[in-house]
Amino acid sequence: MTNLTKDYVEGNPDPSWVDIERWSDILIKEINLQNPQFIIPVGRFAVRWFLGNDIDMDHVHGIPQRLRPELLSVFRASSSIVILPSFHPAAGFYDDDVRPLIAYDYEQAGKYINGLLPIEFPTDDHPNPPYLDCNEPWVLRGYLGSYEGVLAIDTEGIPGSEWSWQ
Repeated sequence: MTNLTKDYVEGNPDPSWVDIERWSDILIKEINLQNPQFIIPVGRFAVRWFLGNDIDMDHVHGIPQRLRPELLSVFRASSSIVILPSFHPAAGFYDDDVRPLIAYDYEQAGKYINGLLPIEFPTDDHPNPPYLDCNEPWVLRGYLGSYEGVLAIDTEGIPGSEWSWQ
């Protein structure tokens, strides 16, 4: 067990990316010494360090993930390390809705580690979908008439428009 940053700051604020980068080399050495098969990063900062800054905890928690590409060259067994993202337990103190998610994350981690669940990494079948923002029905009709493939429609309204699909 280790931390992303190694020093305590009064008031326990979120770590800055400067602090995280300052400690990254030590964290890498610690992980390489242990050569783990599984890593459970706890909380959004740790999860983003392992998976990338654009990661949304709601999308990845409790699901096996691969290391972000930039880390593949720094860990000895990088291709076999399984990342099992988890919400930080302290999040449950501030948000009652997160408590069952935290329990779920640790339950899932135990099942993966003990071989009770198969390790299957998620894939994105549509990594760069086309996006159309329209506020006139004829634009959407024209687009639908020529489009082949998977289509998802988000029907949030645009202020001042009678209707809109985005």
